[in-house]
Amino acid sequence: MDCPERDTLMRDVSLALSNIVNITRQHLQVLFGDDEAALMRLDRELENAVDEKDRVLGALHQHRKQHGC
Repeated sequence: MDCPERDTLMRDVSLALSNIVNITRQHLQVLFGDDEAALMRLDRELENAVDEKDRVLGALHQHRKQHGC
């Protein structure tokens, strides 16, 4: 069964997870440096990215529960 809404939500989850990976890589790069501002900025970005992932993953779970796809 093809479901465009599910496909969109799956893409959104994939993008959110990729964003977390990218931010984490940047976070690791600045971790051992002296740029405290960059470290704090990336920490906030990572928090926001995880929140976004949780939001879209929740929407996907809800969609699957309601539509069985």
